[in-house]
Amino acid sequence: MTIVTVLGLLLAGFVYQLVSVKYEVKKYQPVGQMIEVEGHKMHIYAKGQGSPTVVMTVGLGSPSAVVDYYRVLEGLSHYTRAVVYERPGYGWSEKTNTSRTVEQMTKELYLLLEKSGETPPYVLVGHSMGSLEILHFAQTYPGLVAGVVLVDGGSPEYYRTVKFSAAFKAVIYGTRLVTRLGLIRLFGNAATILGISTMAYFPKDMRNKAKAKFYSNWFNDNSIQELKQLKRNAAIVESYGPIGDIPLVLLSSEKSIKGVTGWDKTQKKLLIWSGNSRREVIQGTSHSMHFNNPEAIVKEIVQAVSHNRQ
Repeated sequence: MTIVTVLGLLLAGFVYQLVSVKYEVKKYQPVGQMIEVEGHKMHIYAKGQGSPTVVMTVGLGSPSAVVDYYRVLEGLSHYTRAVVYERPGYGWSEKTNTSRTVEQMTKELYLLLEKSGETPPYVLVGHSMGSLEILHFAQTYPGLVAGVVLVDGGSPEYYRTVKFSAAFKAVIYGTRLVTRLGLIRLFGNAATILGISTMAYFPKDMRNKAKAKFYSNWFNDNSIQELKQLKRNAAIVESYGPIGDIPLVLLSSEKSIKGVTGWDKTQKKLLIWSGNSRREVIQGTSHSMHFNNPEAIVKEIVQAVSHNRQ
């Protein structure tokens, strides 16, 4: 295969990606509200009634928080007000050029909740690296927070000290490149046809939306900026210290404990960040347990909400 042929195929993939994204933006409209925050529009989706209000977000690189938490939100909405928000560059939220510091992301969340009319107190739920903004929100606005639930969320110490291998970085940057070139979309469509796609995790009525966001958002520039700021953001959260007696629930993945060096140790140490903390290891789960074991996550969050109603 000549260089000209390769370049031609890459260009075709790039054009295919641009055309597909433009089509999907029109076809799959936001399921929630689009609210302007700090010069860009953010997406927030809510269902149910009650208090406290559960507010959920994802970790690094997830194509859409709404898609990831869809089953969890549906379950919680029968019990209380349940909200999912998407950071810039995630889901339906617009991309932004503002810095991806934890202070900025926390400010955006505060303004988004205020402008959307969602009322405190909040039980904040953060997956993976989303733990940093959730903890920092509790540090910054403690009077608004009724509880914190980390869904296999890493501790500030872990993220401040973690060393990413060259292979890991190559995968992240490579994923961004092949997404832009439409190769993720091409191979993803093939995997779906062959029945081996991870889209099987998602509810049927969300699969097409999930695919659209996966093929357009996976590790975009905003995600990359969050990764670049990770150690700095972790150090900021660590410097602020514990969240007092705000209830803290750590939901740890069995596979993360067994397979990620330092995860179990730093999770245990994170328990001292609140005078009212507990930890549950969810057996048989992977890191993304909020969408492959949503029932267990709903059960734990409902328990946290019930505690606040007593």
